[in-house]
Amino acid sequence: MVTTQEYERALELIRSWPPEVRLQFAQDILRTLLPVVREAGDPSAGPNEASTPPADDDLLLHMHRMEKYG
Repeated sequence: MVTTQEYERALELIRSWPPEVRLQFAQDILRTLLPVVREAGDPSAGPNEASTPPADDDLLLHMHRMEKYG
């Protein structure tokens, strides 16, 4: 478990990085969540869709839109 103090310390360190490095770091973190999302499924989906993971293309498209539009 991450403590609030550890979280705040990491956030403060990352804030000092250039924006393009912070964006790349955030994208890298999101990519590490892909296996978790695949395993958990979409909690807002119906019972038949809950076990269906989002397609890689959907995640990549979302990440591209976040890069482009924020």
